[in-house]
Amino acid sequence: MLLVCRLPTLRTVLMLLGLGGLWYLVLLFGFQSPPLSAQERGLLLPPPVRIGVVAFEDFEGEFQRWNRLFAELPKEDESTLTFELAVGTYGDLLHWMDKGYVDIAVLTPGVFAEYFQLGKKEHSASREGRFEYLATDAVPATSSSWATDERRQAGFHFRYHCVCVVAEDSPLKTFDDVLKASKSGQVEYLFVNPLSASGRVLPEYVLRTRQAFFPEQVRYSYSHTESLRLLTQGNSAKELVAFVWDAALDTVPELASRLRKIPSATFDETSIPHNVIVMRSDHREFQTLQSAFASFRDQDGLTETRYMQDWKQLYSEVGQWYEHVSSTVEDRQRRPVSMDEIGRILLQSARSQPVLPRLAVVLSGGGAKCSYQVGAVCALEEELARLREQNPDINLDINLIVGTSGGAINAVPIAYGVSSTPQGRKDFQEVWKTMDQRDVVVPSWPVRANIGLWFALLEAGLLLWIVKRLVKNPERRGGYYSGAVIGMAAFHAAAAYLHFAPWRWLGSFHLLHHAWLWLSFGTTTMCWSLFVLGVTCWLVHTKKIKKSRYLTISRRQVIWIMTVCLLGLPMIQLVTLFCFQTTLSGGSGIEHAIADKLPVLISSHLEREGKPGLNLQSGLSDPELLQVASRRLLEGKQLQRDLVITANCIERTDKSLPTDLYFYAGVDQKKSAPFQQRGISFHDYPGLMLDVVIGSGTIFPVFPAREILDFPRKNERVELIDGGFAHNSPVEAAVLWGATHIVLVEATPERVLKRKNFLYNVSSAFTHLHKQTQLVDVRSKQQVVVFTLQPSPPHICVLDFADNLIEASIERGYRDAQGKNDRTATGKVTASQFYKELGAPVFTRVK
Repeated sequence: MLLVCRLPTLRTVLMLLGLGGLWYLVLLFGFQSPPLSAQERGLLLPPPVRIGVVAFEDFEGEFQRWNRLFAELPKEDESTLTFELAVGTYGDLLHWMDKGYVDIAVLTPGVFAEYFQLGKKEHSASREGRFEYLATDAVPATSSSWATDERRQAGFHFRYHCVCVVAEDSPLKTFDDVLKASKSGQVEYLFVNPLSASGRVLPEYVLRTRQAFFPEQVRYSYSHTESLRLLTQGNSAKELVAFVWDAALDTVPELASRLRKIPSATFDETSIPHNVIVMRSDHREFQTLQSAFASFRDQDGLTETRYMQDWKQLYSEVGQWYEHVSSTVEDRQRRPVSMDEIGRILLQSARSQPVLPRLAVVLSGGGAKCSYQVGAVCALEEELARLREQNPDINLDINLIVGTSGGAINAVPIAYGVSSTPQGRKDFQEVWKTMDQRDVVVPSWPVRANIGLWFALLEAGLLLWIVKRLVKNPERRGGYYSGAVIGMAAFHAAAAYLHFAPWRWLGSFHLLHHAWLWLSFGTTTMCWSLFVLGVTCWLVHTKKIKKSRYLTISRRQVIWIMTVCLLGLPMIQLVTLFCFQTTLSGGSGIEHAIADKLPVLISSHLEREGKPGLNLQSGLSDPELLQVASRRLLEGKQLQRDLVITANCIERTDKSLPTDLYFYAGVDQKKSAPFQQRGISFHDYPGLMLDVVIGSGTIFPVFPAREILDFPRKNERVELIDGGFAHNSPVEAAVLWGATHIVLVEATPERVLKRKNFLYNVSSAFTHLHKQTQLVDVRSKQQVVVFTLQPSPPHICVLDFADNLIEASIERGYRDAQGKNDRTATGKVTASQFYKELGAPVFTRVK
C-alpha cells in the first residue's frame, strides 16, 4: 500500500528531471551567446601603450625601426599588451610628455637633459606622472671615415661623438684655426637644433669654454644633412663650420669628397650617450617593460637596448653641458622646421598611416599683405613637386585650400591648380603686381573733392611763396604766379591721363605711397581748382596791368585763407566721413579688379593644361562677368582641390542663417563638407563664387558690404563682409573637413600689445578683442599637425598695392618658405620661417 502511494511521486520526480535536462540542452545549444566582435573584444583589452619617438633625420626609418623593436619585444605568456607609435621632433616629444599624450618616450640626450631639468622644478612636489629611465638605446656602427675606429666596429654602440666639419676648400685646417677665425668674426657656425647634443649643446659648451662663442655667428639648420649641404653651397661671406654627429655622412655619402673633418681631440675623447627610453613611473606596465628591455635581444642575438646602472652619471654630464648653454634656447612651445623637414613629415605619415595625409593650405586675411602668401605657396608647390618626383608611389599634393579676406583671392586660383605649374606661378605673381591701390580704393566724390581742394590750396600757397621769393619785381609776380599755377594743373592732368605709376620711384617707404595715393584721389578736383585759380589770377593780373597796377595779396590775407582752409577742410572731411558716408571707399574698384584678373588667370591656366577655358564674351558688366565666370568654373568640373571661403554676414533677411559661413566646393561634388548649418555649397549656388570672394575680402567699413540677392532663397538677401572678423586664420574649417596636416600662411606679423597713450590703448584693446574671436581656430590647431609661416615686422600694410612693394613681398614669402631668410644678430632664427605648432601625436598601431 505504501509502495503504491509513492508511485505518483516517483513519476513526478522523473518528469521534473527530464524537463530539467531538456531545459539544460536548450540553454546549452539554443541560447548560446554569439562570439564577441573585434570591437567588443577591444573594449575588454587594456588600452595600448602610447610611444613617442624623436626623429631628427629619417622619420620613416625611425618609425620602421621602432615598430620592429616593439613588435619583437618579449612579452609574458598570454599577454594582451599592445603598442601605438608616433614619431615627432625634439619639441613634439617634450610637448607630448608635458601634456600626458605618451606613456613611453624615446629621447635624444639633449631632450632628456632638458626634460629632467625642467621636470625637477615642475614636479618637485609629486612623483605622479613622472617619467623614469627604462633603458639606453643603441646605435648601429657607422662606415663614416669621420668616426673613431671603435665606432666603426660591427655591432651596436651606446655612445657616439660630435664631429666638426668644413668644406674641402676651406682655409681652416685645425680646431685652433676655427677658434681664431671665430674670435675675429670670420666664422659662421651651423648648429642643428637647440636640443641636439652633438649638433649644438656639446659644441657650444666647448666653444664657450674656449671663449670663442658669439651668438651672432650661429645659424640653425634643423637637420644634420642640411648642415652638410649648406657647407657645399659656398655662398656665405664667412667660413662655415658645422657640428654634426659622427654618422651624419652615412645619409649623404655623395658629399664626402666635398667635405673635410677638422681634427679635435676634445670631440674625439668626449663621447655622448645615445638615446634614452623613459616611461611613466605610474604606468601599470612599468615593471613589465623594464624587465623586457633589460632582457631584449634582436634576431641576431645582439643587445639593442641596455639598462645602464650608472645612467644618472652618464647623462648628468650632458645635463651640465645643457645647463651651461641653455640661456640661448628659444621658446619651447613652437619649433622651427624647414621645408625639407615638412616634406619628411608628410612622407613619414604617408608611409605609416593607412591613408595618405590630407594636406590643407590655410591662407589668412590681410589685403595687400596676402601677396606674401603667393611666394610661400609657390615654394610649397615646388617642394611637393620634388617629393612626387623622388617618390612616384606617393602622390603628395595640396588637397584642401581655405582662404579668408585677401587669402580668399589667393585660394581660388590655387584650388584650380594655377600655382601647380611654373607658368601658372609666374602669371599668378604678375596678377598681383598689376594691382594698383588707386584702382582698388575708390572714395566717393565728396571725399575726393575735399582732398583735391586741400592739395590745390596747399600747392597754390607753396607756389605763391616760391614766386615771391624768386620774382623781385611785384609787377611781374602776378603773371609768373598765374603761369605756375596753370602749369601745375597741366602737370597733374598729364599724370592722371597717363596713369603714371610712381611706386618704384617712391621706394619702400610706404607712407610716401599713401601720400601719393591720397593725392591721386583728388587729382581731378585739384586740376580744375588750380586751372580756375590760374586763369582767374591771369585775367585779374592782365586787367590791372592795363591800369598800371598789379595783383597784390597781403600776407595777412594769405595766412588767414590758408589757415582756415587747410584746417577747416580736414574738419569738413571728418564730418563728411563720419556722418554722411557709409564707407571710406566704394566697392567698384575691388569688384573690377577681381572681375578683370581672376577669370583670365584661371582660364589661361586651364587652356595651357589642355582643358576648356572659360570663353567669356566681351561687353559684360563686372557683376555679369563675375556670375558667368563663377558658373563656368563650377560647371566645368575643373576644380583640382577642395575649396573653402569664409565670410561673415553683417545683415541677412533670414535670421536663422549663421553669421559666420563656410562657402565650399569639393572636387567630388557628391560629397558634402561637415560644416552643418554654416556650410554653403557653391555647387548649389554656382554663380556666387567670385561674389563671395569679394565679400570675404571686404574690409568693412573701408569697403561696403557685398550684397548677394536671392540667397539663400528667392527674395532673400545677405550682406557679406570680411571673413577675418571671425576666422582670420580659418584653421577650424580645415580640421572639420578632415585635414591631417595644415600649412598656415599668415599675412600679418605678430603684434605685441603695448600700452602707451589713449589712442594706442584703444587700438590694443580692439586687437585683443579680435584675438578673442579667433579662439576657435587657436584651439583647432591642437588637433592636427600645423606648420605656420608668418612674416616678421616690418611688413607692407593692407592697402600697399604697389608693384615694387608687392614684388618684394612675394619674393620675401618665397625665400622665407624656403628658409633662405637672413638671421638676426641674436643667433636665433627670425620669425620668418615655418614653425611647427605643437599638437597631439598621430599614432599608428605596432604590428
